[in-house]
Amino acid sequence: MTRVQGKIKDFVELQGFDEVPNVAADPHGALAAYRFTDATADLLARWLDALADLPRGRGTARALAGIRGVGKSHLLTVFTALAAYPELRPTVSDAHVATSARRLLARRAQVARVERGTAQTLEEELAIALSSLLDSGDVSANVTQEDPMAMLATAASRLYDGTLVLIIDTAFDRPARVERNDGPLLAALAEAARNLNVFVALALDDDIAGAEGVNVALAKSFQIDYLDPEHLYRVADAYVLRKTPQGRTAIHEIYLSLRQSLPGFNWSEPRFTALYPLHPLIADVAAAVRFYAPRFALLPFAAEASLRAAPRPSLSLVLLDEVFDRTERELREAKNLKNAFEIYDRLAGETVALFPIMQRLEAKLILKALFILSLDERGATPRELCAAMLFSDEAAPDKAIARAAEMLGRFADAAPQGTLLVSEEAGESRYRLQIDPSSDFDNRLAAAVEPLRSETNRSAELLQTAARTRFEDWPLTYDGSDQADMNFYVAWRNQNRRGRIVKKHGDDDVLVNLVDLTRYDWEVVISDDQTFDDTDAAHSGVPIKIKWQPAPITVEENEVIYRLLALRADPALIADFGDRARTVAAVLTTQVEHIWTRLYIDDATLHATNGESFAWTDNARSAPTLAHALSHLLAPFFEARYPQHPNFDETLGEREVARLVAAFFGGANTADAGVQHLAEIFAAPLGLASWRGGAFALETGDRLFALPWNRDVLDLADAASGEVVSIAVIDRKLRNAPYGFGREAQHLVLAALVANRRVELATTNGDRISRRTLGQGIRWDDVAGICRAAAILHTAEELTRWANLLTGEETHGSIADPEQREDVRSRLNEWLDAWRAERLLERFDRLPDEALTTRAWNVAAAVRKSFGATAEAIDAALVGDIPLEEGLQRVADAFADSAEVFAHNSKLLDDLRRFTEAFAMRESVRAYLAEAEPTAIDEIESLRRELQSIAADSHTLFDREGITRFDSLWQAFHSRYAEHYATAHDRAMSASRDGRAIDELLRGEKWREFERLSALAIFNPQHWLQTQTLLSGWNEAQCDLDVRRVLAKRAGCVCSFRLSAAARIERASAELEETIERAREAYSRTLALLGKRLVEALETLARKSGDVSLVEAARSLALRFAQRNFGANITQREVHAIAQALQATDAASPLRISLQAIDYGLITRAELNARLKQWLDDLPDYGEFVEVMSRDGNNTTGGNPNEIA
Repeated sequence: MTRVQGKIKDFVELQGFDEVPNVAADPHGALAAYRFTDATADLLARWLDALADLPRGRGTARALAGIRGVGKSHLLTVFTALAAYPELRPTVSDAHVATSARRLLARRAQVARVERGTAQTLEEELAIALSSLLDSGDVSANVTQEDPMAMLATAASRLYDGTLVLIIDTAFDRPARVERNDGPLLAALAEAARNLNVFVALALDDDIAGAEGVNVALAKSFQIDYLDPEHLYRVADAYVLRKTPQGRTAIHEIYLSLRQSLPGFNWSEPRFTALYPLHPLIADVAAAVRFYAPRFALLPFAAEASLRAAPRPSLSLVLLDEVFDRTERELREAKNLKNAFEIYDRLAGETVALFPIMQRLEAKLILKALFILSLDERGATPRELCAAMLFSDEAAPDKAIARAAEMLGRFADAAPQGTLLVSEEAGESRYRLQIDPSSDFDNRLAAAVEPLRSETNRSAELLQTAARTRFEDWPLTYDGSDQADMNFYVAWRNQNRRGRIVKKHGDDDVLVNLVDLTRYDWEVVISDDQTFDDTDAAHSGVPIKIKWQPAPITVEENEVIYRLLALRADPALIADFGDRARTVAAVLTTQVEHIWTRLYIDDATLHATNGESFAWTDNARSAPTLAHALSHLLAPFFEARYPQHPNFDETLGEREVARLVAAFFGGANTADAGVQHLAEIFAAPLGLASWRGGAFALETGDRLFALPWNRDVLDLADAASGEVVSIAVIDRKLRNAPYGFGREAQHLVLAALVANRRVELATTNGDRISRRTLGQGIRWDDVAGICRAAAILHTAEELTRWANLLTGEETHGSIADPEQREDVRSRLNEWLDAWRAERLLERFDRLPDEALTTRAWNVAAAVRKSFGATAEAIDAALVGDIPLEEGLQRVADAFADSAEVFAHNSKLLDDLRRFTEAFAMRESVRAYLAEAEPTAIDEIESLRRELQSIAADSHTLFDREGITRFDSLWQAFHSRYAEHYATAHDRAMSASRDGRAIDELLRGEKWREFERLSALAIFNPQHWLQTQTLLSGWNEAQCDLDVRRVLAKRAGCVCSFRLSAAARIERASAELEETIERAREAYSRTLALLGKRLVEALETLARKSGDVSLVEAARSLALRFAQRNFGANITQREVHAIAQALQATDAASPLRISLQAIDYGLITRAELNARLKQWLDDLPDYGEFVEVMSRDGNNTTGGNPNEIA
């Protein structure tokens, strides 16, 4: 076994899983935890649409079928949450479901939930669910006498214009499985709902496909949707067990290693990859385990077990023994498993102890796996157990199987008779524990199988169903006769190859001559015939023919198929054995899928016409669809037969061909990024385009005509001597070896030859498609064939006139004259240089999409098709790829060989120039306007608004008068704005340079006092900050630039000047003086608020300080402040005294002040706000607490009459 390096956590981004045990009890949590797949999103959206589309007074009935544990209850609860809770609808993550949920905005719904298994009868459970609508309180005593249809009608009538959503599902914590026949009543409820405003949603626990018996009524009354288990695997892969890109590569290697080392490992790679690191067998047995352990669910187990396994090596998968350990406690509680556990405990305790020590762990693991695999009453063979538990011997794989067989044999010998059953199937022993010896299920099933053994058609039909499960694009169905899919496509080198798949049931070649097989590139015949006659392949006309021979089916596999057929055909088995029969049916369905995979893939043989036999490759085995698988299988045959077919990077289809023909070969828009991409990946590999001048251009000249496929087409046209060569003849030439060109590639080849004027296309009505009309598009179904095109349509003199017309210079003579020819080449070269230098089309392509109009696009397209194609033709002629005559002929074609068309396109060229230049101009004007400051001058602002309005309208860019008016308005705005700005700038700079007033103010005593007081922390700092802002702005207003010259390019000077600040700079000295005065007044008010506290502090400082000058300053201030003189000039020494005094006082005691800002009486709100703000600003920044006193000095706590207010 190949060892892949790394651990599980290196390959898987393990995610948590938000398990909601009882989803019915928590709709909000159920919706938040739900993970959508394409299948469940589509199903839920259809149900929501059905609810939204219900007519008034009408209802419907829907059922959701699926095996146990597939997620029916969770999906129904999500439907309930979206129907009943409008606030949850915007939280839906899936766009498809969210769109359908928004359609419920106008519909009111109320949900009633019937929980089956909570009462004796469904009638009683229905009455309990509807009790809130019926206002009947406790109805459990009388429900059996009530009519369920009447209850439903009464409940629905209570909603008036709303809809009753009736959810019917089995209860989460029901004491036992529901074993009663509710089918007739459920069907009756569905029929009644159709004439009421009721939406019935039913969860079915069985697979309703082919329903018989009690479910016949349900199938007729309910529209049933099936929830396939496949969606669980997609949820696991996308949300729970998310793989890294490098992890998928490693998992592929792990899968191949297991396939090679374990003979019985036959699960598909997509399933293995989706569930890794879980063994895929766990998904197969999940339904059987959940039958006996209802709390077991695949996704929560996957999340939990994978987290534990994350540190393990990459090959240490989560196996069946972990399923056993996880569910053992709950399994032991199941009464039907009591006898099975008695045997298990005996074997695990007594028999395992008899094994050698080195084998005991392996024996215990085999016993656990056998127990789990016996839950579906099938058991396992030694080979299957080795594949399930990954037991292998690299040197001899059969040794591991033999060792497992020996252990199982010893278990069988040690077990009491009839408790561990052994049966022989296809030469191998199958072992299983007897799960429920009291049940007659095995005998009944065996009896039902016997009548089916002769019905081979039904088993073949069942296998076809499995084929569609494996490959969703499987094209065949079974009807007992030969079948063929006539149009099946596989991709090779990214071109679709048409073929057919034939299923033969006998030796007759019934389908060989029904159609013209020459249309096909390949054929696959599925047949059990042991011989392969290549005579038919040689004469059928199909180039590649493969016989697909399935492996012989074994007796054991036939038994599995018959058992499943019996369960589906005998309704009594489902009716009598209920969930047990349905669980066995689900497991058998999975086994049939494995059987088909072995027969048709793993052990199948493929035969080629050359006698070679080969098997399915690993890539084909892991392919998600049949088309992908056949692509891998047929690729070697295609490569051998068609060695000259190019390898395209993307799939070439009709849409890509149509765009290339019109835009690239027809010259309509060769510079478009999308067209260039198509030319690179399709035209260039065919040799029809090459990289020139920074872009892909049409290949011309000898390089094009030297390609063998082009040469063959031209030879066919030459041999026809002017007649039409049919498209069928060309198809045979290009489709056969060594080219293998499909229809789409052939169309590109023909379009390139038409574009080079070598052939013309002939239509069924006799018209010709030439280079001139190529850009109009081609209906290829109307093309009958090709013929040679005329070499030159114009004389040398006419071509010379076209050169003169293009270059704008008149010359006499003809390009037939060598001297004149060189003159024409020289003038064409000058024209081409000027065209390239202008780069008009490139500049247009760089314009933003929102600025372009339909007219602009049309003008540019016309210029590109005419002058753009002309530039390419002249370039090809000047570099020698084509003759000069051919180049000028293409110039004439570009203008429809009409001087009037040339004049018209020349006008369009001028229009495009004007549009491009005007747009660039307007963008610069819009940027200038956005930067320009408001002026508050009506004339200037009116010009600004009109300019902005015109600039926003791209349609005026083609209007000469509009462009002229825009330019006139712009000149007027720019001159007026610049003059206004420059005048304001000059005045402000002049005032700034003349700083005498401010210098005088800063040298004055008022400023020095303000500066001294601002240093005290008790004052509001805003006054000081305001003065600093004024001085900073004044100092920065220094600029010596020529502002009028600057305004020619930008809307403002590079200095800090702004129009909004011009007036402030001019009156900076006056504003600074006003600010100082306001600050000094505010400081006086702040000192007054401190009142007596400051006086006492100064007196205390005078008594205690030893500094004479400080004592003198303190006494002087105390005397002045006691006399309420706070406005006198305060010296620096006195400021120091105030600071020392306040520092020595107790800041913890509250500052007691009165609220003098308030006058009693009527006052406006604005005036009150201004007074309170000033009062708060004047408060000293001193102490933590402020105690507000009344005007008489009292407060609620006694007051302080001596406080200075």
